[in-house]
Amino acid sequence: MADYEVLLIDDGSTDLSGMLCDEYAARDEHIRVIHQENRGLSAARNTGLREAAGDYLLFVDADDWLTDAKAGPVLQQASELRLDVGVADFIYVMEDGSCRINGKWPRHFDVPVTGREFFLKSMRTRTSLKAVWKSIYRREFLLKNGLFFHEGYNHEDEEWTPRVYLAAERVKDIPVVFYCYFIRKDGISRDPAAFEKNALDMIHNCERLKLLSMKEDGELRSMFQDRIANLYLSAVSKGSLSGNGYREEVSAGFFREMEMERKTRLKAAVFKMNKKLYCHISRLAKIRDGSVKF
Repeated sequence: MADYEVLLIDDGSTDLSGMLCDEYAARDEHIRVIHQENRGLSAARNTGLREAAGDYLLFVDADDWLTDAKAGPVLQQASELRLDVGVADFIYVMEDGSCRINGKWPRHFDVPVTGREFFLKSMRTRTSLKAVWKSIYRREFLLKNGLFFHEGYNHEDEEWTPRVYLAAERVKDIPVVFYCYFIRKDGISRDPAAFEKNALDMIHNCERLKLLSMKEDGELRSMFQDRIANLYLSAVSKGSLSGNGYREEVSAGFFREMEMERKTRLKAAVFKMNKKLYCHISRLAKIRDGSVKF
């Protein structure tokens, strides 16, 4: 691509990152640096969204990168089809250098469809759309619909992406591998010391998502609410939020007026009866199937 810009958001870094960003900008006219006080990942993304000049934008985390010469084809197809969201493919890169291509998830549509259709198909096929970095977005669409990230919370894309898809009019799969996602053991979402903070943030996200789901109906509403209920239950279990100290944040009343599958209703019933019992059973089940490792 000849016409592009790279915005580097220095979110109050305390090492030499800000200086390195300035050095890059001095060498390449496509690069612009924005320095701001530390406000977190969501604030950095919001700054980039507001400051960007391009028709389309994508978010690249600090330790990730784009595959050579692949962003151009993704942008070209999104632009030609006037997509609000173009969903591309990506590669997982492990710390030992091994890679795993995102090949297990099915394609959704070969032609542009509404975001609601795309979102519903993703839930039917249990395909995750939460990662903000796996797609390219039409900036005017995001601004017109006020689609900014809620600041101060982790797992912010879990709450942001449903809002984006439910507002989008044109969404399509773009079968191009363009993004490399680097998996670190000490990443924001994987740090054991941050489990409580992550879980409480997810509870907050679920409350917002529940309000969003109430505006929908039919299969979309029921599948969306079942997903939200499972996110809520998972957050309580992973964050060990069953004690009396979390009464204000965690409530069995969350599941009122929610449509859930039978399995989810059973889990919610145990949760309502005894939160600690639910967490104990949930943990035992995860150990048994190998999803929890010590």
